[in-house]
Amino acid sequence: MATAAFTKKFTDHTNARGYQFEFHCDACGAGFQSRVISSSMSLEAGLLGAAESLLAGAGFKDTLLDRNREHAFSVAVTEMKPKFHQRPDGQWVCPTCRSAPPAP
Repeated sequence: MATAAFTKKFTDHTNARGYQFEFHCDACGAGFQSRVISSSMSLEAGLLGAAESLLAGAGFKDTLLDRNREHAFSVAVTEMKPKFHQRPDGQWVCPTCRSAPPAP
């Protein structure tokens, strides 16, 4: 994935409804979910069916899906990063941990 997560841990909740990612506070582990970023899977499915018959390979489909996921992840990072605060030690923390002193 080309776009890097800013927190140490994130969870991918992608499903048939679309792409969604949860970013976790580096200090307490609390998770905050991005909005669901709908995929244009139905449109892509039709295009992919046609393209696969022409290209006769699953690689094209995988590449397109990877690009869509990468774009959705980038959107989610942009959406969620302002909800966290980066401490001088590099940790990305939630609003609750922002006001608490760093753990020793």
